[in-house]
Amino acid sequence: MPGICGIVASSLSTQELGQAIAAMQQRMEPADWQVLCQWAGTSQAVGVGLGSVALAETAQRHPRLAVDPSGQQALILDGELFETEKLAAALSAGGRPVSADDHAGLLLAGCQQQGASFLRRVQGSFAAAWWDGAAGRLTLMTDRLGT
Repeated sequence: MPGICGIVASSLSTQELGQAIAAMQQRMEPADWQVLCQWAGTSQAVGVGLGSVALAETAQRHPRLAVDPSGQQALILDGELFETEKLAAALSAGGRPVSADDHAGLLLAGCQQQGASFLRRVQGSFAAAWWDGAAGRLTLMTDRLGT
């Protein structure tokens, strides 16, 4: 079973956040798992680190981490989305071109454009964590079945 880990702290630097996430990932990582991605950033005096681990043989075909150009928002994804072409077309029509193959990018773009209501349109088998540094908010999300 894959996992997502994270930390929110006001007293850690970006480097310290990265080290804390790496330590969490190491504890979550049995012998046949691998660390897939890690991100750490600071905004509004709050630091956030996100990480993911999964079975080595199921290394994700799709990007698991998306960070917006400002660096203020990041989303880490475990799993996959279905019907991504429809989602990508709808988001592109809304002014945010995104690849149907970039599942984490799709979720991030959709959440940025439509907020949590975007999740009603998403189908898949996933869990995700979205950090919105401008709002100082961490949102945890999962598919309808809680996979």
